[in-house]
Amino acid sequence: MVADPTPAGAVARVNGVYLAGRDCHRLDAVLRHGLRQYKRDGINVPTDVLAVADDVSQVASEFRTTAGVGISAAVKTGRFVTMETVDIEQTAELLGCKARNVRRLITEGHLPAMKSGGRYLVNRIDVEDYRANRSKR
Repeated sequence: MVADPTPAGAVARVNGVYLAGRDCHRLDAVLRHGLRQYKRDGINVPTDVLAVADDVSQVASEFRTTAGVGISAAVKTGRFVTMETVDIEQTAELLGCKARNVRRLITEGHLPAMKSGGRYLVNRIDVEDYRANRSKR
């Protein structure tokens, strides 16, 4: 099942890290605040940190611009990709376990997930990776 592609479900790649567009928007606000505080305190910020902050800011700006017009505009920027997500029940089926075990895996940090509309969504690739590596744990 492919999740309905919306800007909130779009994922941006920033320096090799995939973040939801909405998360880039939030992270941008935190970074801006922190960088302003560092500047006020006279603390030098390493250039690589500034470069990441700039990338996050650019993606956040693209997300804010495209959030009202749909994912097609976001995809045209080349920064957003859609991912196939599965819910808790589908993840449980793929792993051959119960939904409560999947929730435990998520809350304990063994299986990455994002919350959307009050429910967990898991990247299908992460489920397949977990299943493949489960026997090695």
